Amino acid sequence: MLDNYSTCILIIRDVFNKNISFKYKINCIKKKIKNNYDFLFIKNICFSIIENIDVLKKIYNIMVSKCLIKNRIKNKSIIYYILILGIYNIYYTNIPDYYIAYNLVESTKNLNINIYKFINYIIRLFLINKNKYLNIFKENKYKIKNSNNFIIEKIKSYYPNNNILNIKNKDFVWLRINRLLINKSKYINILNNNNVKFIENKNIDYSILINIKENYKIILSGLNKGLISIQDISSQECIISLNPKNNEYILDMCSSPGLKASHIIELAPFSNLTLIDINNKRINLINDNFNRLKINKISKNFKILNENSINLNKSYNNYFDKIILDAPCSSTGIIHKNPDIIFNKSESKFNELIKIQKDLLNSAWIYLKKGGIMIYSTCSILLEENIYQITNFLKENKNAISLLNDNNKPGKQIIQKENFCDGFYYAKIYKN
Repeated sequence: MLDNYSTCILIIRDVFNKNISFKYKINCIKKKIKNNYDFLFIKNICFSIIENIDVLKKIYNIMVSKCLIKNRIKNKSIIYYILILGIYNIYYTNIPDYYIAYNLVESTKNLNINIYKFINYIIRLFLINKNKYLNIFKENKYKIKNSNNFIIEKIKSYYPNNNILNIKNKDFVWLRINRLLINKSKYINILNNNNVKFIENKNIDYSILINIKENYKIILSGLNKGLISIQDISSQECIISLNPKNNEYILDMCSSPGLKASHIIELAPFSNLTLIDINNKRINLINDNFNRLKINKISKNFKILNENSINLNKSYNNYFDKIILDAPCSSTGIIHKNPDIIFNKSESKFNELIKIQKDLLNSAWIYLKKGGIMIYSTCSILLEENIYQITNFLKENKNAISLLNDNNKPGKQIIQKENFCDGFYYAKIYKN
């Protein structure tokens, strides 16, 4: 069984060396770690390392490059991440120095790497000389580096006067109360009885804003009982705009993890909902959420298909009254939650996403009835994935009419705000 430090080392190595998303890695770890406090420790440490990797790299390069050459250690990659974790703990936490050194040595042993003496030597050099590098740390702590990074340059060009790149992870989350299991007043009574402070959304019913760090236990209890879901307010807003009704035939094209689909069923439990995802593992996430929210016991009018949404059976042509297409995207609206997005999205991957989005839009239009409504959404703030994508779609489909702003500037772009909402875009289109 790996200790917390060893687990952190392997996560950050996979994020940077193998381009595996932090969100995916942390969800895999969550299933293996029974202690919630251990999980939160690992998640917060890894998140902060990814977020501050440029500062940590700079200190690392100054302090250890000569030592690595001198000692001719072969496994530089794992050494790098072990020591990055050490530097992070020295400068970003209040963990005692002796405990940092001890844990790093023990984690090296747990990873079956026979370099613990070298790690012990290097980390003690760090600790002796840490004040020499304090100015480097202070100067760079709040600066975003990687100025040549493709994603960063795009964000800066579109939002030159916005502080998007320096927004930190949120302490607050939006909860959606599961109206199928509990009414809003009863859940609010639970919060009041536990002295929990919250803010109700004035425009979207059954939605409240709450501090997750201060109220982790009460939120976890609500999640486990299926009383609530954590879903950003912008994501909730697009389902309210879809306005699902009972007896309508509705398609959720890229459904996992099923939050938008479950919202549809909560609003219209007798709608005929089809959920699709191409990835079998992500289908499991839908089932997990539906089981947690007790949707399987309440509604039988849905089906989940493990298929490619672009090539559905022709029987679905002109079939659906409403479609929600939450398209795969750059996820630049949630960089503050998943900072590895900056490093894992190349220009070629970005262009590939643009093509997939276009193909999905064209397929959705085939599946939608005349007189039907489609919502296209992304958790992106980049124009190519949002307003440019939809503007081109409207030009190519003369029977498509934007219901949210006109065809010249379609949809609604939401920019992330600290402790309030994620970045998000959605367009509402009518098929004439």
